[in-house]
Amino acid sequence: MKSDADLLLFTDADSEHSKNLLSIAVSRLISEGLDALTLIPRLVCIDPWTKITLPFLSTFLHSRYSPLRVNDPTHGIGYFFGSFYIIRQHVYKAIGTHSDVRNELVEDGALGSRVKKSGFKLKMFRGEHLISAIWARDFSSLWNGLGRLIIPLYAISKFNAIGIFLVSFFLFLAPFLVLPYSVAFMDSMITKMLFGVSSTICMLITASGIVEAHAGLKINPLYALASPLAAAIIAFGFLSGIVKAGRKKGVQWRGRDYVYSLYSSRGFKL
Repeated sequence: MKSDADLLLFTDADSEHSKNLLSIAVSRLISEGLDALTLIPRLVCIDPWTKITLPFLSTFLHSRYSPLRVNDPTHGIGYFFGSFYIIRQHVYKAIGTHSDVRNELVEDGALGSRVKKSGFKLKMFRGEHLISAIWARDFSSLWNGLGRLIIPLYAISKFNAIGIFLVSFFLFLAPFLVLPYSVAFMDSMITKMLFGVSSTICMLITASGIVEAHAGLKINPLYALASPLAAAIIAFGFLSGIVKAGRKKGVQWRGRDYVYSLYSSRGFKL
């Protein structure tokens, strides 16, 4: 690294920034005495598969990597969104720079985690009105992206990774599977109760998808009507990643092959 600047900015090539983003971010970092900050971008959907899936997937992303968790000094989660983060140079060097996380599937996320665990002051802010980024471009990158999210979690804690799959299956997909069954066999109190519970959950899931699609992602909210398909893609995408990790298989992300022969604090062996 040849830069001698006090502050370093990292961003993805396919992200789009507002004109005043940099000045706002630097002012906030200085005024709050931060060592690093990152912004949550508005995720851009350019293909039908992502438009169907992302309204529900963003629920997972925002719940796990929310500002409430990252900004809580008592919570262990630290994270950088690769589309935009600023870090002081001495902090960047102290945590080992990108060279120490080059084998991670989510390099920027791992770097943010190191900042937090090293005791430096990190904050995450909502920045959807200031920056946008593309998460996936087609079904293949979407599917690999789901594996990319779950495999590092599995490597650290099999229980947590499997738990996330079970939650995504029973919370998002199971109600849509139970609903037609309860309609077809609505001849007992139990199936009537199943119908009431499953139909309510399905409506809530679809409604939340409509809100996220319209307000958060700025896409046609009608895509949220494909919520059963989105739930299946997310659940089985996570399961596929868990199976690959369990079989010590590799995963490909943006042209790089990661061989899952070992995962430790230093990432995947290449």
